[in-house]
Amino acid sequence: MWAPPAPDAVAAARARTFLDTSGYSAAHIGGALGRSGSVLLEREAVGAARGALAGDGDALATLVRLFLLGDEVAADDAAAVLGEALEDLARLELVAETGAALRANVELVPHEHLLIASDRRDLAEDHAAVPGLHRPSATLAALTVRRPVERALDVGTGNGVQALLVSPVAGSVVATDVNERALAFAELNAALNGCTNVELRLGSYLEPVAGERFGLVVANPPYVISPETRYVFRDSGLGGDRVSAELVAALPDHLELGGFASVMVSWIQDGDVVGPRVRAWLPGTGCDGLLLHAGATSAREAATQWNKGLADDEQAYADAVARWLGYYREQRIEAIGYGTLVLRRRDDPDPWFAVLELPDDVRGQGSDDLELLFGALDAAQDDDGALLRRRLAAPPSARLHRIQARDGGGWRDDDAQVELTRALPFKGRLDAATADLLTRLDGRRTVGDALADAAAAAGAPREAAAQGLPLVRRLLSRGFLAPVE
Repeated sequence: MWAPPAPDAVAAARARTFLDTSGYSAAHIGGALGRSGSVLLEREAVGAARGALAGDGDALATLVRLFLLGDEVAADDAAAVLGEALEDLARLELVAETGAALRANVELVPHEHLLIASDRRDLAEDHAAVPGLHRPSATLAALTVRRPVERALDVGTGNGVQALLVSPVAGSVVATDVNERALAFAELNAALNGCTNVELRLGSYLEPVAGERFGLVVANPPYVISPETRYVFRDSGLGGDRVSAELVAALPDHLELGGFASVMVSWIQDGDVVGPRVRAWLPGTGCDGLLLHAGATSAREAATQWNKGLADDEQAYADAVARWLGYYREQRIEAIGYGTLVLRRRDDPDPWFAVLELPDDVRGQGSDDLELLFGALDAAQDDDGALLRRRLAAPPSARLHRIQARDGGGWRDDDAQVELTRALPFKGRLDAATADLLTRLDGRRTVGDALADAAAAAGAPREAAAQGLPLVRRLLSRGFLAPVE
């Protein structure tokens, strides 16, 4: 199977300049295709994209046909619009001539400030295939704490996107993968994006960094609960949710004090309660854990979802689904949970663990939101006396929407909704009394004073103020309040 050669740094820099000047970015591609949001195209959207580009032969349209749609382009037409850049693209083996046509060897997708090359989706059926950007990788990127560190680690780097995203805030980044083709793609992507502080190491999970510590770790392991070993990027071969459990348990030994790690995980879901199984992976690690729960699927849904790439071959698809369902029955797996676990190492004898439902509409990079949320969850662990002395306020991104109901000849506060408007848009319904308390906690008064004022307004004695502490803790645990330093 083809793999990227060691990249020519000069050719990579020139190719990137041409791609940028041609408008090969998410915004310009979205405009050309008449779509907003992600430029990742599902199979059913490819036809519409071809239609949007019909009759357009400029450089951007040619690049989109090659690198996003996977179409062949007449070599003469490509040469006319790509000019000297065609030589650089060919030197990097991003494109190749087949007779009178030009075709791309890779998929090339913009993400944030990066361009990421990976295996073409129509050619990615090999065991060592390196997939491109997809929703889990975008979620992990959004849920990584990107604060300055001396050293960062990307476990299971794949095409290298996570390592490249954290490279601007790290003095150096180590990226590991057991798949040599993945490291070849990561090296190519580092060159295309002018990144020189990423070191690539071949090996399984944490083996290449034995005895080393980092201020930041990101990991997108093959977490799928699967009976297969078909794909390196998807199937760990360990069985059940062992890959998630073992990686989470081992990561803290590689985290510096105060360091953060973000890990994509899945787990065997027992009943409707989210969190106990993941929490059981953490005792003794000295790490606080925030599980951002993305959702759960039934065993049947998982079997069909992870095999939909075989849907064009009815028999192969049916056989695969039956094999997966048989495995799930044998392992007594009825449902599977998915999420991102964010760890912070403190070596605290009693670290906290929290679960929040991840909003569907995550809006970009959530590093600042996560740090605020960790500070809020820290405050929620205070004893009553310490919490009463704190100054708290809603974060700057909070918005409070009051709902009023007719009451006789006037109006009364009936309900309210609080929402955060930054990257992680958590929302919650509040009753009128809770909304009133939220407005009293303005950072200028202590929690004790705000609760006393609220009690007095309700006609209760000041001694009743402490009864509102559980409510304050709930607001903190959702990030609707944060400490004021």
